[in-house]
Amino acid sequence: SVCRLTGIRPAMLKQAETFPEVYRAFKDWCGDEFSFITWSETDIPVLMDNLLMHGIPLDNIPVCYDLQRIFGCEILRNDSQCALESAMDMLRLPKAKAHDALNDVRNTVKIADFLDLPALIEHYETRYVNYGEDRLSDVFGHKPYPSTSEAIDDESIVTFTCPCCDERLKADAFVFSRSGKPIGTATCSNDTSYFIRIGGTRVDRQSIVISRRIFRMNDDLQDIYDEAAEDME
Repeated sequence: SVCRLTGIRPAMLKQAETFPEVYRAFKDWCGDEFSFITWSETDIPVLMDNLLMHGIPLDNIPVCYDLQRIFGCEILRNDSQCALESAMDMLRLPKAKAHDALNDVRNTVKIADFLDLPALIEHYETRYVNYGEDRLSDVFGHKPYPSTSEAIDDESIVTFTCPCCDERLKADAFVFSRSGKPIGTATCSNDTSYFIRIGGTRVDRQSIVISRRIFRMNDDLQDIYDEAAEDME
């Protein structure tokens, strides 16, 4: 259970400060210039979902880095998803007890210190685009499709507005990533490029609902796209 894994009990939550209060204090602590480094790509979307749920704008989400991805590419030399605890063991780093938020941060910092991040961060920087609009849209998470392959034929799924120039863009040249998800690209007339990943959650045997994540293109995402395109040749 969650209680056994984290030690967090319902009584503790009842006495805790609200999410908006904690987030405001955290942002003040971060200061004017900061980035988010996480272990896996799932944490930032969860944070943004909570911000949306509490009516807090996503404007201040900074550039993000997935240290799990960086560790896999730079240390393991593959795209596998290694657990934080396993990474600590591989590097023979002393680790604090896992599944505690503060300890997980301490362990992540130790791995970050092991890597030459200043030489790597430009390659891996992640910027989310239109996340709030997609999550609040009726297009995503509601309309059923037989498959993601069918979904990418729907213009409402593959079109979006460029946040830099307000140009309406259509993602194209979709290929399938090694995880089986359609990934595509789009470039506005000002040469700002984007990476689009389409996901699906099964609701019954015949249908799925669609999710979408759009990112500013970076070197790592371009590598992912190019490798998937080569696999399909």
